[in-house]
Amino acid sequence: MKSFLLYLFSFSFVISWWALVFFQNENSIPKTEMLQQKASKEIHLQVDPKNFICPKKLKAALTGNLSEMKLLLDGFEERAFYLKLKNAPQAEKLLSSIQNIRYLILKENLEEEKAKSNKRYFPQTYSSAIALFSLLDKEQIVAIPKGLREYKDLLPPSYLEAITLNCENTYAEQIYLEKPSLAFVAPYSLPRTIKKFEEQNIPICLLSSCYSLKDITKNLLEIGEKVHKKNKSLILASFFDLSLAILEEKFNSIKTSSPSIPFDKTLILTYYGHLSLSGQLSLNYQILKHLNIHKSLDELVKDYPMQWGVKVSKEQIKNVDPDFLFLISPDSLKLLNLFKKDPFFSNIKAVKKNTCLTLDERCSDNPSLLVAINLAHILNYFSQYSKDLSNVTV
Repeated sequence: MKSFLLYLFSFSFVISWWALVFFQNENSIPKTEMLQQKASKEIHLQVDPKNFICPKKLKAALTGNLSEMKLLLDGFEERAFYLKLKNAPQAEKLLSSIQNIRYLILKENLEEEKAKSNKRYFPQTYSSAIALFSLLDKEQIVAIPKGLREYKDLLPPSYLEAITLNCENTYAEQIYLEKPSLAFVAPYSLPRTIKKFEEQNIPICLLSSCYSLKDITKNLLEIGEKVHKKNKSLILASFFDLSLAILEEKFNSIKTSSPSIPFDKTLILTYYGHLSLSGQLSLNYQILKHLNIHKSLDELVKDYPMQWGVKVSKEQIKNVDPDFLFLISPDSLKLLNLFKKDPFFSNIKAVKKNTCLTLDERCSDNPSLLVAINLAHILNYFSQYSKDLSNVTV
């Protein structure tokens, strides 16, 4: 009987301990302690926290580095507490999102060892490969699109080195030998590629096209479900949404403090043989729309609804006369120099004020979480421009 009671006590203790770890939340912390923690933070936040939107750290977090993500969450939390001091309506929602992500990370750390799997996957698209980089061990990824090998500063080099096969030139025999459990394809995938998988009875997951920022997280969550990484995909999707909310709030504060700066006179131009504007289906357009500074772009693309890109002439750009111009090209610096040296553009405000900048093409219309990096670059530039202008005015 004693041994049975001892066993029962031990079993109950273990169950209680795990329950405490998994289900601990704000309500389980004594109210006085919780309030002291918050009050302590708020006392030290009498000034607006400095720039915490580091694209490099954001890149690491969005590609699955949870340690970097936790550091960014600290900065986001400071911002949220500052907003709470100002009685901003979005403060509580931001704090709740941060708390939820931290709980999911705790859960992920505890479950990580139990979630090991030998299943392997074939991501035929850029976005699915980037998603798998953030969710899986490198041994679980059969091949990647060849172009991703140019992403050495954006994706973990160890993955790029370990995964030797390229999707484009992987033969049916190689696919058979690798035995992927599932292949990820897109509506634009070549029929012959899909046929390779069908002939070997390899299940296919057809991901949706991305026409909005929400579509990115929708696909990520679907991928996470398919590869049995639901919790981590939820962490990444939630963090992406939180980052967008923080960036949007930061920009709104910049606009409020610098009402004379015409941020809505912003254009994003791409160059692939000819100059193009980002159409309404592009993620570049969605970035400007997210910040509500797509007015100038709308003037030029309104007659071309539901397009990825709209060819534009030099005259049209000159007529809009943008105050800010962001350039995207395989060689963005070369394009930037051409703009600055072209006499035709010499009187455009963005050229005269030296507010022409480049964005990373790989984070541009690539339907992955990396699109947030360009948004962070834009926000950091606007923030610095606002400060510089303020210093000149003073």
